[in-house]
Amino acid sequence: MGPAVTGTNGKTSISHWTARLLSALHHPCAAVGTMGCFYMGEKIPSPALTTPDAASTQDLFSNLYGRGCQAFCIEASSIGLVQGRLDGTAFHTAAFTNLTRDHLDYHGSMQAYEEAKALLFDWPGLKCAVINADDAAGCRLIEKTLARGVRTIACTLDAALQIEGCEMLAAGNIRAAHAGTAFDALWRGERFEIEAAVLGRFNVSNLLETAGIVLSLGIPARAVFGKLTELTPPAGRLQTVTSEGAPLAVVDYAHTPDALEKVLTALRETAEHRGGRLWCVFGAGGDRDPGKRPIMGRVAAELADVAVVTSDNPRTEEPAVIAQAVAEGAAPARDRRVVLDRREAIVSAVTEAAAADVVLIAGKGHEDYQEIQGVKHHFSDVEVVREAFNERRTRVGGKSA
Repeated sequence: MGPAVTGTNGKTSISHWTARLLSALHHPCAAVGTMGCFYMGEKIPSPALTTPDAASTQDLFSNLYGRGCQAFCIEASSIGLVQGRLDGTAFHTAAFTNLTRDHLDYHGSMQAYEEAKALLFDWPGLKCAVINADDAAGCRLIEKTLARGVRTIACTLDAALQIEGCEMLAAGNIRAAHAGTAFDALWRGERFEIEAAVLGRFNVSNLLETAGIVLSLGIPARAVFGKLTELTPPAGRLQTVTSEGAPLAVVDYAHTPDALEKVLTALRETAEHRGGRLWCVFGAGGDRDPGKRPIMGRVAAELADVAVVTSDNPRTEEPAVIAQAVAEGAAPARDRRVVLDRREAIVSAVTEAAAADVVLIAGKGHEDYQEIQGVKHHFSDVEVVREAFNERRTRVGGKSA
């Protein structure tokens, strides 16, 4: 038995942080999801799906328990829930992050997508729900869980918000800090000062939900919030790559309009603090919801100084066709470019950007492949950024950091 996390964005960060937090508090826990299965810092072989099928899931849990694992935190994808991949699995706690456009190629409508996510909160034997109360779909879920009599922890960035019937977990006094972000966590009349190496208000929400999940399992608050400050982002989630005299490169999995908006908003503050421009190298996946492509372009145009449209797993589609749709949305950009070759796009951005600039490479995050015409070719954004730094050094000199 363990917690499950659903929602459009934030599932991976929350599941990994929950596993790390529980393990640090002497309750060994594994994280299962988009990046695979991780237990005590080790990657465990698992199916290449965010939510594996029911039989594979049970086999995986059996393997984990044999290694001394006491709990797991699994990402419950909307498609996995609809297809019954988690059937037969018991969950003590279900968490909901947010609902924004994604997977409409499968679900057909936002209503159907929301209904798929809500399936997790009808789970037999569910003891507690941890829900983002700053999200409209989250508020609807809160009504549902309260009506069912399920203990509900509502997480919010509005310290004044109160919802009858809920236990409130809030963040107040959110501010930039030397190591990332600082805030006050407010729980049951107590205030806990938190400073964590994460960027963006959306990550404060993710940290709150992580804490809410662990609190729901009966862990004392002082222990939970004391360890919360030690958490760092998983690979490919606002992952920074640095080199002396070079721009700050940030690799992130943001592949939905909402995720891209949140990441760019967080990095805008960083770019302004550095006195530089904000670049965005991004694309949209092939054989997936085409309606989001111009929206992705518009988000980048509105929030980045330089929008570089490139390829991101074109799959069976022509990269130029996808890029054109994205670029049309990015038409208002101050500086819009289309560079179909992803390696070339990253290298050109990193080598051209000024040392004070911030370059976001979005869409792939932890992935180590580029899928073209059904074939997965090795490709890592982080590796290419480091190659670009090497090339930059040959031009201007410098030392790697």
